[in-house]
Amino acid sequence: NRGLRSGGSRLNLQTPAAANRRHDYKTMDDLPGPNLATTAYWLFVKGYADKSHAMQVEHQRIYGPIWRSQFGPFNLINVAAPELIEQVIRQEGRYPTRSFLAHWKEYRDMRGQAYGLHVDKGPEWHRLRSVLNPKLLKLQEVSMYAPIVHDVVSDLLKRMERLRLRSQDQATIFDLNGELYKFGFEGASSIVFETRLGCLQDEIPPDTVRFISAVGEMLTLSETVLFFPRWTRSFLPFWRRFVKAWDDLYDVATQIINKKVEEINTKVNQGEQVKGMYLTHLLSSNKLSLAEVYITITELLLGGVDTVNTPHTPQQQHTSLAASQ
Repeated sequence: NRGLRSGGSRLNLQTPAAANRRHDYKTMDDLPGPNLATTAYWLFVKGYADKSHAMQVEHQRIYGPIWRSQFGPFNLINVAAPELIEQVIRQEGRYPTRSFLAHWKEYRDMRGQAYGLHVDKGPEWHRLRSVLNPKLLKLQEVSMYAPIVHDVVSDLLKRMERLRLRSQDQATIFDLNGELYKFGFEGASSIVFETRLGCLQDEIPPDTVRFISAVGEMLTLSETVLFFPRWTRSFLPFWRRFVKAWDDLYDVATQIINKKVEEINTKVNQGEQVKGMYLTHLLSSNKLSLAEVYITITELLLGGVDTVNTPHTPQQQHTSLAASQ
């Protein structure tokens, strides 16, 4: 058992009486939770394969704020209470411990790609983060993206107005979540790629459609692939689809980044000053290899889309409730 660090001091969670009864402590094996067969039943029979977050809500109701579950090769400890999550985060040191994504690493090795943020660990992960973070986390740096985001928001509002006028009642927007999902892509890509993907246009470019589809496919299959052992890959399609999705992601991303590399090289050869935002900074700083830029920028886009879209559902709910009052 470990104490938990709070700021610079060490927090001892044991009472004096508890400290004298170490033999009474429960182990991970004592935690309640579903076994592998039960998890498979929830995922593939009860229909939670594409909404594991909803399954976690149900399991929290059944088992309480902390429970154990099995998912493919992983034994997971699920924490679903703010105070427990805080304790876990406070225990993390300089190099956070994350789930090992063996299937992501396998794909990277198979294609000869750099590992990136989700596969690299320890000092290598920290090196990548130290290069990527400043332009994304410092307030003074982030404020420079305001005009870019403003343009994307303006295009979103214009698109919503067009969709409303095209509807039968000239008021309803069908598949609002889908529109906000595309908005997340457009906003994130305009910052990390310094490129508008055209997600909010009436005619979305084919490569953008391929990219959006690949993101959804990869994220869904990333959980599914973990569940099935390697020997099933010869007759089940999930691994092949997972590889195809990552191939499409990487292909579109490298095309965009290579175009930016060509622009920078042209300016340098002409003796012009190189100006730009996030991607230009990474490429011109030479702190990351081009292979690392390819994969980390793609991962940042994935994270950006998720971050933008996660709050939309509760926002829509509260907005609709306010409108009905």
